[in-house]
Amino acid sequence: MFDKRFRREGAITNILYIPKAMEIHPFINKTSDISVRNIEHKTPYDSYNIHRHTYYEIFLFEKGKGGEQLIDFNTYRVESKTLYIVAPNQVHLLKRLAGEDGILLQFSPEYLSTAMPSISADLLFSFKSNPVIKLTNDDFDNLIYSFRYLKKLGTSTENLKDEKLRHFFSFTIYQVLGILENKNSTKKKDNLTLQFLKLAENRFSEMRNIGQYAEELHVSSTKLSFSIKKDLGKTPLQILHDLLIVEIKRLIIIEQLSHKEISHRLHFDSQSSYSRFVYKQLACKPSDLSKSLEIHK
Repeated sequence: MFDKRFRREGAITNILYIPKAMEIHPFINKTSDISVRNIEHKTPYDSYNIHRHTYYEIFLFEKGKGGEQLIDFNTYRVESKTLYIVAPNQVHLLKRLAGEDGILLQFSPEYLSTAMPSISADLLFSFKSNPVIKLTNDDFDNLIYSFRYLKKLGTSTENLKDEKLRHFFSFTIYQVLGILENKNSTKKKDNLTLQFLKLAENRFSEMRNIGQYAEELHVSSTKLSFSIKKDLGKTPLQILHDLLIVEIKRLIIIEQLSHKEISHRLHFDSQSSYSRFVYKQLACKPSDLSKSLEIHK
């Protein structure tokens, strides 16, 4: 059965097939934590259905003709000379049209933290905040060279291959970050902000008291709120609420849980408090949210 997916601001309508059971796919390369290949490659799982995985994907399209990229409930047109970034655990689906081609870079969080330990937390936030990057001709030419060289290195047998691959991977990621900085889409975050984001990603489902985050980060709630507001333009509580809403939608689509099950999974005091939260954030009842996502159990 094919279901029409809802329209969101800045996004386009998509059509998805929702299977009965859904997995989070692990990294598929058994010999390395990085893979570079042409976009038209075949995956060992059914990539034609909505899915998510444990690793990063960066799609660099050389040619786009209006296909669709779904990334965490926002759907974007596939355009030429454009980057699309999918972070671990984000809901994803690519519907590529004939003639759309480019290169796909995949890497695990472990590979990233080994190659670039000092920026991995900042990078995750930057990528999630900028899932689509339209490139200038010069930026595209530089990146396509880097992606192709990474692809060539990945299949080579030359000496010090792994070391060269790791260093050139870091260079390529710095290229992407440089493009974001030039577009004023990102800036260096305060270390406290990065610590909070990392902690929030891991604990938002069970810990929603800002005082607890401040205590674990050994700062006052006032200092934490000031840092988050300065860097992100939101309060810490708003960040937690954003994470919760995305996770609720993931649980509806990916695991097809009932709202009672979701309220329990996300540690709400009761189903009624969960319903009030959904209504306050989205101005709709949980049942209406399910209908807008058109989930048929």
